Order: sequence, then structure tokens, then C-alpha cells
Amino acid sequence: MPVTTLFNSSNLSPSNLPKQSFASAIARYQPNGQSPLFALSSMLKSESAINTQHGYFAKSMIFPTVQLNGAIADGAATAFTVDDTSAAGRTPIIPGMVLRVASTLENILVVSVTSATAFVAKRGVGSVAAAAIADDTVLYMIGTAYEEASNRPSPYSIDTVAVSNYTQIFRNAWAVSGSAAAVQVIAGEKVEAENKMDCMGFHGRDIEFMSLWGQQKNTTHPTNGKPLRFSEGVYGNLHSNSLTSNIVTLGGSTNFTQLENALDVCFNTALAGQAPSERLLLVGGVTRRVINNIGRLNSAGQGWELSGGETSFGLQFESFKCARGTFHMVEHPLLNAYGPSAPQASTAFAVHLPTINFAYLGGRDTKAEDYTLGGSVTQGAATDQSGVDAMGGSLTSELCAMFKNPSANAIISNFTAASIG
Repeated sequence: MPVTTLFNSSNLSPSNLPKQSFASAIARYQPNGQSPLFALSSMLKSESAINTQHGYFAKSMIFPTVQLNGAIADGAATAFTVDDTSAAGRTPIIPGMVLRVASTLENILVVSVTSATAFVAKRGVGSVAAAAIADDTVLYMIGTAYEEASNRPSPYSIDTVAVSNYTQIFRNAWAVSGSAAAVQVIAGEKVEAENKMDCMGFHGRDIEFMSLWGQQKNTTHPTNGKPLRFSEGVYGNLHSNSLTSNIVTLGGSTNFTQLENALDVCFNTALAGQAPSERLLLVGGVTRRVINNIGRLNSAGQGWELSGGETSFGLQFESFKCARGTFHMVEHPLLNAYGPSAPQASTAFAVHLPTINFAYLGGRDTKAEDYTLGGSVTQGAATDQSGVDAMGGSLTSELCAMFKNPSANAIISNFTAASIG
């Protein structure tokens, strides 16, 4: 064995010897457990929260559109009246923009903006001739063009949007009486070790529930008035960002076309370089069966058949492809927790994993506190003030979920039956 004069981090071998994060421990000790989304976060870049309200700033590229408020009589008219040239302050129309008329394919140039609802245009600035335009036609920006020796254009910028979430405190405890701790077991872990593992599972489960269904709220506890905060998960994030098109309820039966349409919204935005066309699909048992049946029904006559000597049959899909991307299915234990008749079992969460993370409040990543028999204290442990003849402890975490690309996620519910199509 080699000997070194100074013990350093390179001596920590194997790599799993150093203490890992709680999420890493969940991934290692309970890889098929109740908290797959939280466990997978251990493989992503870690972040810290510096306040109980944690946030970041986001920008979305502007693609201006305006809608006519009155028909344009012919190809000679240059005065346009629209609903709003500023589009509620988000996508203003400025001189120099080239707009495309959706109905006639004519390109026009914005010469001047005369009011919040009107501008003057140069017509037919392309190969398509100017013509009459119907009321309520939408005009889409397709670029800009400026003349030689032009004046400096109007300044244009993207408003920064603050996105925030509250940190939520999670606590779970374990305890074993002195007598139970002294009992020798024939096989398996000692009683206290088993109880600790249960506590670990409960802690991960509670964080996972938040990551799926949580809704943010900053309030006070009803009995003592102390601060009480709730963090938002996938559902709360989509709801608070008014992404109603990303929350879809299916009809009585679902075919492949309907499934593809429901999930298509996931791919309208993505972060460059981070698996933009792949999603993790967390599903309940009913959802998984319906999606597999969709695949099976649409595979009829595609070359699979039974023959003598077969010991198994059927099709089982772990992933499926749509025109715009791939979904990797993971059956989520928490979606099955309340049985097949519960709505969770017929739900699917499509998540863009590289854009989801958990930020711990500084110094509040998962903390384990233990006490021993009679309240005696071990190193780094908490004192049991009551002196109970027992050993036990607790896990405490304070963190919030972060969703840096909300529209890349979706929730599909009411998977009921499969059909061909």
C-alpha cells in the first residue's frame, strides 16, 4: 500500500467514501424508490438559495405581432389601425420593422408609429403585390430594413422577468426504544438502521411530492403564527406561469395522434445544448398501460406474431418517439400510491430534466441529527431534552424547486383507454 506524507482528497478512494448529498444518497440506496425526480437532480449542477424567496431572472426573445382593428380597403392604403402597437408593453412595433400579412403574404414596412393603435406603412415591399386586407388579420414581424444614411433606430430591449419560488422546510424523524435497539435480529439491518432507512425514504418522498404537485405560498402557521412557506413543483410552475396549454386533460380514449398533439407543446422552447428533443415522462401505472396499448394497437400487422415454442408474448415499450422528440418513460411509485382508480395513476409528467434543479438555502441542505439512549449525545448530535430511554433522530432540509424553462414541461391527465389512430 503506498504511503503519503499528507492525506488529501485524492486519498478518498473509492469515490463513494466521501459524504454525498442527500439526493445522491437517495439515488444510490433507493434507485428504484419513491423519489426518481429528486434523485436524478443529484446528477445536475448544484445551486444554493441565499434567501427564503429564491429566484432568478429570465428573458424570452421577442417576436412581435399585431392584429388589425379595421379592414384595409386596397393595396394603396398606408394607414393601419391595430389593436395595440405596444402589445401590452411586451412586443412593441417600431419603424424599420418588416411585417408579413398572414392572409395575403404581402410584406409591408413600418414607416412610423403614430399612436398606440396606429402606424403608417410602405406597402408591397416584396415580390407579392399589395392588396386589400381583412379586419382582424394578424401581421407577423419577419425582420427589419433601413435605408441608406438612415437615422439611428428606436432603442429596443427585452424586459427581464423575475422568476421566484419559496424554500420549503421538510422534517422527518425516526425513533427506536432502548429495548428494541438491544434486540438481536437474525438477518438484515439492526432495528435502528432499518428505522433510519425508513426515515430517509419518507424524507425523499415528501420532497418528491412537492416537486410534482407543490404550489408556492408564503404564509404563517395557524397555531403559532410562525413563518410557513410552500415551494412549487411542476404543476404549480405551469399554473403560476399561465401555461394552460401545457396542462392537458385527455378524452375518453386516446390514440397516437392525440398523444402526440398533447405532448407537442413541450418542444416549442428548449435550452440549447441540453437534450432539446428528449423528455423524461413520469407516468402512473394506468398511463403506462394506455401508452403501451397505443403502441401495441398501432403495431398490428407490422410483423410480430406468435409461433410454437414461445414462452412469452406481447409488447412492452420503455420509450416512444413523436415527430419532434423522444419520451423516456419511468413509472413513478408516487403516482401509483393511491391505487389505479386515483387520478394520479392516469397522469403523466413530461419534464425537461436538464432545466430542473433544487436550490438549498445556505447551510440548510439535508441535516441529520441523532440522539442516543438516555439523551446522551454523540458527536454532532442533538440532545434529547426529555431523556427518553430511546435512540432516534431527524432529517431537516430547506430547499425550493427551480424550473428554468417552464414551457418545456407538461402534465397530461385522464389516460383512460387506447385506440388506433
